Amino acid sequence: MVYTAVVLDSESVAKLKAPFAVPEGWAPRFHHMTINMGPASIGPAAEMVGRDVELTVVSLARNALVMAVGVQCST
Repeated sequence: MVYTAVVLDSESVAKLKAPFAVPEGWAPRFHHMTINMGPASIGPAAEMVGRDVELTVVSLARNALVMAVGVQCST
């Protein structure tokens, strides 16, 4: 499956990991924020390609199988 995403750098990954306790046995993947499914040209990411963006965590969702943060994006 192809998607367009903001990929986190190592500093951003460290900041994101710090406040969250990952349950034992989970395989954490602090990697990216999906913008849209498919190439950038068909979604809201077209203006973001090649640019640095700032993501701010604004929410947390979790169930027995997965945990994800909601973010607000500013370019």
